[in-house]
Amino acid sequence: MADRLSPLTNRVRRLLGTGDLHDNLTDHVVASNGSHTRGSTATLFEARLSKLSQVLEELRAVDLQREAELKALREQMALLREQNRRELLLAINAMVDELDAVIVMGRRMNHTSDETPRTPFERMCAQASARIDAGHQESLQMLLNNLAEVRRRLLALSEIGAHDTQGLRKS
Repeated sequence: MADRLSPLTNRVRRLLGTGDLHDNLTDHVVASNGSHTRGSTATLFEARLSKLSQVLEELRAVDLQREAELKALREQMALLREQNRRELLLAINAMVDELDAVIVMGRRMNHTSDETPRTPFERMCAQASARIDAGHQESLQMLLNNLAEVRRRLLALSEIGAHDTQGLRKS
């Protein structure tokens, strides 16, 4: 019969040290008096009920502790998610900054100007762009356009991540 009982019933019986509550009641009464009496059965029932109440309170305390642990774990997970999002946003922003620098440098290299370069860097870019033929200039322009598109997508992703992070702070 114990095999067909629920896990909670089996656990309560194990805590009480009983296999079958009915058999224990009748065995205890017969062993103490040799016959079934109403008073001793009621006393034994009250004792068992008291013990069951105590076990129930212990189970409730364990359940409350488990709920508190789950709440703490959920809060910890939310903090870790927010921290990961922040780190991701910082990495995305760093990539966008690097792309900006590459795009600016590529446009300088691809731009032909009649102006006299003022700084050594501008002179270096002017010399490099003078060496680039028209086919390479077109390829470089396509590369710069693709890099600008990647930059735009990263910024969109960064904005989505920023909104998600703000949503986490509100909840």
